[in-house]
Amino acid sequence: MLLLQFLVPVFGLVLGEMVGPKDWRAAAMGFVVCLWAIVPWQLAATWFHGQLLLSHDLSLFGIYQHRQYVPVVLVSAYIVALFALCRDASWRYPVLALAPLVAVYAVASTSILAITTLVLGYLAWARHGASPREALPAAALLVLLGLAYFALAIRHPDFSAKFAYLGENAPGLLPDSFQARIGVWGDYFRSIASNVSTIAFGHARPPERWLSTGAHNYYLDLVYHFGVFALLPLLFLTWHTIAALWVARAKLYGRPAWIGLALVVLLLLAADNNWKVAFRQPYSGLMGFFLWGMLLAGIRRLRAAAPEQRKVDAGVVSHAH
Repeated sequence: MLLLQFLVPVFGLVLGEMVGPKDWRAAAMGFVVCLWAIVPWQLAATWFHGQLLLSHDLSLFGIYQHRQYVPVVLVSAYIVALFALCRDASWRYPVLALAPLVAVYAVASTSILAITTLVLGYLAWARHGASPREALPAAALLVLLGLAYFALAIRHPDFSAKFAYLGENAPGLLPDSFQARIGVWGDYFRSIASNVSTIAFGHARPPERWLSTGAHNYYLDLVYHFGVFALLPLLFLTWHTIAALWVARAKLYGRPAWIGLALVVLLLLAADNNWKVAFRQPYSGLMGFFLWGMLLAGIRRLRAAAPEQRKVDAGVVSHAH
């Protein structure tokens, strides 16, 4: 069962590899339709129930992990769609109209990762995808909406407790949850490093639930259960992705869809997986691997097109002579 939890989301990588750059627009359009179907409905249901923090109850059904993994998935989908469709006359305004709703949704979820992804994504879009007349008003609107909703939601005990470290009387610079997770990571690391067998092949049994509910780190969780050898393919794929993006960095400028997708994938790999076990969960894992597969497919096609372009350029030069 545990093995399936790690393996099933990986099929999203294969599916994403089948979606080439020519199909990114269709995928982004699908994201926009899903966002318009879910985000306004969930916000309306939340307010209908008299709540400020995001509610899981949508009357017809409930959303599992509605303040943890789902907000990061939906915000990531929005950033990808924003970059991919920002220059599409047919879809630009439906995407931009979602911006204030997604901003309120992210704050209402209290997910620091979702809020961070939205802020960084929007800043990158303002730099690489938006026109000057769009970027400033939209940024001002999002900031005002986010701060206004934050000011209202901070009165909620769950919200105020989560962001108490930002207050003047905070006991430390880091939130309690982060300090607690550092302790959990230390326990997992010491357990992994206890002998050569656990380093290489992991543990035969999961830790007792009363000791910890989990590693809160996808990579650490993977190594704990299956050893370093299980992590090597993922590390290689990550290194390959970063190296390929670095080599092709000059070609990415002027291609907003590439920049948005690369930004989201890198944030998921570097932040989301180091803070939670996102790639082990059903929908967040499938979505993360799917986007990663899309990026890898795009990189492969970009590299394959480079020799052909050089041949064309060489032919043009020889013909000119």
